[in-house]
Amino acid sequence: MTVSYRDFDLRYSCQVSELDDKLAGRFVALEFDQATREFMDRASTARHSKWQGILHATLTHFMSDYDVNGVLNMYPMFLIAEAQWRRLLGNQLAAPPGRLFDIGAGSGDVTRELAPIFASVHTAELSRPMARRLRRQGFECHGFDVSGQAVPGAPYQVVSCLNILDRCARPLALLEHASEALAPDGLLVLATPLPFEPFVYRGAITAAPQQQLQLSKQSWERAASELVQLVQMRFPLSARSLSRCPYLSWGDSARPLYMLDDAVIVFEKTTSTAGTA
Repeated sequence: MTVSYRDFDLRYSCQVSELDDKLAGRFVALEFDQATREFMDRASTARHSKWQGILHATLTHFMSDYDVNGVLNMYPMFLIAEAQWRRLLGNQLAAPPGRLFDIGAGSGDVTRELAPIFASVHTAELSRPMARRLRRQGFECHGFDVSGQAVPGAPYQVVSCLNILDRCARPLALLEHASEALAPDGLLVLATPLPFEPFVYRGAITAAPQQQLQLSKQSWERAASELVQLVQMRFPLSARSLSRCPYLSWGDSARPLYMLDDAVIVFEKTTSTAGTA
């Protein structure tokens, strides 16, 4: 299903026949819901001004886009609302609410939709401006790189890694530590834009990641299948569902809204052994 709203085409479906055979039966189609509509309305009517954009551009000479967003509280993000998260996590929510560890939680916009599902929420965020925002919202925030050390306080029922795999220097190491932090039968929730176009912030400049994930650029379906295969081959994880949805950001004087085409994959921890990063 592709939904047209405010001159944007939002994709929630895919060519299931082009997915890997096992993955095809696990595709879960999400919906254009009221929460998404309301975010798009706010983004289009209250977008950032020209002067905010000029200040933002000036500060990027001294720090990354990401840090500037944290300093200026600009470009709020939206992925999936709470109700659709509950649908994707499914049976995991039949038990009493568990613990979530959200890697690279950023400004907390996406985390806030997940938070009501869990008894406690812990986050990790390297950006100091973003980490301050998370703590002001009441989230416990660890200021370290998960690709470089184990996740504290494990095990967790759910570990989320939402739209950071393409901004991480060592994505395989990050996924290794994320999977190790899961409780038995825990879930890893992975979201990333496709096509996969990674780079890493180094202050005001960008660089290529140390570990490369070679994913196809031929189609969304091909890239999603390859990502699932890569994760399942290297880690004790099995894909439970795959979904497609837009990853949205507030606009500015140049555009009313920014949008990326995300894959959202829920992996379940298994007892099988796999390779390491």
